[in-house]
Amino acid sequence: MGNLITKFRIFTLIFATSLLALSCSDPDSEKETASPSSENSEEKASAIIEKDFSFRLFNERVSDSAIKTEVEQKVLVSGIPTREGLENEILKRYREISSRTGFVYHQNPTNIFIYVYGSEEQARSGGWTWVAMLAKSFGASGTPKVSIDETRLADLSSPPEEKFGLSEETRKIIFKEMADAEDRAMKEARAKIPDSQFMEQFDLKDELEGKYKSKIAEVYGLNENQFMEIMLEGVLKGWPY
Repeated sequence: MGNLITKFRIFTLIFATSLLALSCSDPDSEKETASPSSENSEEKASAIIEKDFSFRLFNERVSDSAIKTEVEQKVLVSGIPTREGLENEILKRYREISSRTGFVYHQNPTNIFIYVYGSEEQARSGGWTWVAMLAKSFGASGTPKVSIDETRLADLSSPPEEKFGLSEETRKIIFKEMADAEDRAMKEARAKIPDSQFMEQFDLKDELEGKYKSKIAEVYGLNENQFMEIMLEGVLKGWPY
């Protein structure tokens, strides 16, 4: 079946970039002016909703060098967050990190990355499995925009559903096995064929990968279309692999 998960990862990165570009549009241009009474009502409603979810720091990584001083946080959300709740939490953390001092090479962090995940498994996988994120690179001016993955945000409030006679937990296992099959095929191909023979190495990897994935599909009684649908579901929802 080829290196399909990798191709979908590339597609997801492109998709996420598009979302980030869209998030840079002026949010105030679409807001309506509310009366004082309606503003108070909205604030009360927001306060009630925000009691249904919370955030906690899962991991923080700090690196300090002459080139850059970087802080990366991975944050876990419990419950069902609102868009506003996600944005407020990330921006609050961004302001706190931006004001930190005491580094050797720079007065304040030059690079800041904040990721919010829906589960510890996603946080461990890292990178593209986030629900919301903010990225500030060296030399960037102004407050970065918060990017939110709508599919993964919606998935937090959607009850798990059965597909092809398989529970969501089982489909997550299948998705993980697909990724493991790719890694296994790559390692075996590199062990048999040197990197200097790239094309031969790639052909063998592709052959092994297809064989291992076919066995997985056979075990779970899936046809190729169902197999690919589970793969796409896992990529879009950010399942750990």
